[in-house]
Amino acid sequence: MKAQFAVIATLIAASASGVFAESYPDTARVVSSTAIVQRVNVPRQECWTETQQVQTQSSGGNGIAGSIIGGVAGGLLGHQVGGGRGNTAATVAGAIGGAMLGDKVATSGQQGEVQQQEIRKCRNVEQWQDQVTGYQVTYEYKGHTFVTQLPQQPGDKLPVSVNVSPR
Repeated sequence: MKAQFAVIATLIAASASGVFAESYPDTARVVSSTAIVQRVNVPRQECWTETQQVQTQSSGGNGIAGSIIGGVAGGLLGHQVGGGRGNTAATVAGAIGGAMLGDKVATSGQQGEVQQQEIRKCRNVEQWQDQVTGYQVTYEYKGHTFVTQLPQQPGDKLPVSVNVSPR
């Protein structure tokens, strides 16, 4: 029984070895090589500088002084106009009105100077380019013509792997 098993195993191993193909390296003659070109968008950023006029604000602080002076003057004027119980209301109203008027007078005309300011602006610009993505190569080996795609130019000769197996 063991002998029969060994014979069967040997026959299976022998028949299986015939299934595998033999291969060897060789070279084929390149007949033609044509670039495969693809149009792609390679956007880029385009920037420039523009000059703008900008008006600055004055930081003099005269609005506070104007409010105080206006409030005192308005309060005095309101005190002289009012009489009796209305005297207090006239004084308060005069002080408030004077403070508002004093602030407005003090800050009116307080615009700062005009200055030139540089501003950087950018935009994206589409830029289409033709890029070679590979090569379509036609080559000949032992009277047969084949076509393949390669990532680079092959030159005059192309290394090939030849596989030989029984039919």
